[in-house]
Amino acid sequence: MLKLRVQIPDIGKEYDVQCNEKAYVEDMLQDILDLICRKESLQVEKEEKLAVYSIQKGSFLKKSRTLEEHRVQSGENIMIL
Repeated sequence: MLKLRVQIPDIGKEYDVQCNEKAYVEDMLQDILDLICRKESLQVEKEEKLAVYSIQKGSFLKKSRTLEEHRVQSGENIMIL
């Protein structure tokens, strides 16, 4: 299980989340968005256009790969853009 800091610049908030390293980025994104939308009473439009950016790696994570394949480590910061 990975502990990640998720930043969402569009709403100016950050969240600490736990994710399975075997999860696909696309599934992780969906889970995080579901959680945040419930917590903040928001709705996401055009979810398919959102991207996940690793601050430490300086690159976007491919949705079709797992966190493990991207070598994401606990404590990393990611942004949902």
